Parts: sequence; structure tokens; C-alpha cells
Amino acid sequence: MHDIDKADQENQVFKNSTRSTIDWWKGLNHNWKKNLLANLDFNRKFKEDYDAVDSLVSQKGLYNAYYFQFNRGIRNRLNEFIVTEEALTEILSLKCLVLRSHGLKSASPLNKFLNIQILNMLQFQDEELFIQVPKMEMLKVLRLGQMSSLKGISNWTSLEKICYYQSPNTVGQEELRLCKNLKDIRTNIPRGHYVELGPDFFNIEGVMELK
Repeated sequence: MHDIDKADQENQVFKNSTRSTIDWWKGLNHNWKKNLLANLDFNRKFKEDYDAVDSLVSQKGLYNAYYFQFNRGIRNRLNEFIVTEEALTEILSLKCLVLRSHGLKSASPLNKFLNIQILNMLQFQDEELFIQVPKMEMLKVLRLGQMSSLKGISNWTSLEKICYYQSPNTVGQEELRLCKNLKDIRTNIPRGHYVELGPDFFNIEGVMELK
């Protein structure tokens, strides 16, 4: 009965809402939906303490971190989630995304986000990231895993801080030189699963105030 009620509510929303946003959500795979719902709930709990979210997810993994904080699985959260325009607007208004899952496959859903200032995609290793998402106009802080190329990163013109698992002498040196606003580059050859950055890396206060 619950599933029927949920479907009825969503069908009514689909009839009355902006099709582009609803269609975008319906077109996401389950891994994207679970990642975004986890980020939504983390944002509600931690507000703008981005370092706390990054540390928690980096140490425990996204799904385990979610269970640790909310005592429920992210799959159950997705199954119970009723898609509304209000909920999607809140998701698309997030300033920070910490994404974890090899099942994301493509980064193209990020094109819908206009307010992201901090992006952590530690497990995403597709060198076409900056082709799939040609612009991130508000992004200040970027954390990546091992990337074989950073081609196109200079199009993310607002980028000021980057940390990635590679030496800039072997990957990304020329590309990063084209990033006119870049102020902080941190690199690490992987020594385990977690590299602690600290809150200073995620501090975006005073850089740009969102309207």
C-alpha cells in the first residue's frame, strides 16, 4: 500500500511540475540518486561543516557513513523518497557534493548543479570529467582521485583549490597552469584510502557569497 501511495504522489508531482527537473531525476541511475540523497541529508545535519562530511565519508565510505549517522541504509532512504519539485530544488541548491561510487559512470548529471562550490569525486577516474561537465562556474574546491588527464580543467574558471592523487610533474602540470585563479594545489601518491586535508582546505568563506 505504501508503494502505491508513493507512486500516486509522484505521478501527481510529475503532472504538475517542471518536466526538465523531474525528467533529469528519473534519468539518473540508482547510484547517482543514492549519492545525492546522502548528500542532501548530510547537508541538513552538518550545514556548512564540509570538512566533517569529507572526513566522515573518506574514512567510512559513503553508504557506511550514512548508516553510521542516520541508523538506516541509503537504499531504504531511496525507496521511501517521494520526488517533489521542492526536494529536487533543495538537492540542486547544494553547495557541496561528496560523491562515492564507481557506479556513477558519467559525471554529466553535474551539469544541472549551478551552485556547487566544493566537489569531492575521489573515486571518479574518467579523464573525460571536464568534457562531460564543461563548466562549473561557482566551483572553488575540487578533490579528485587518480586521473590520467586533467584536460579541460581550465574551463572551470573559478577553481581555486585542488587536491588529487598524482604528482603534478606527471599529470596535469600544463593544464593547471591555465587555471588563472588557482591558489592551492595539493597532491598525494596513494598511501591507503584516506588523506586528511583539514578544514582550511574547505574554507570558502569570503571567496564568494551566494546570492
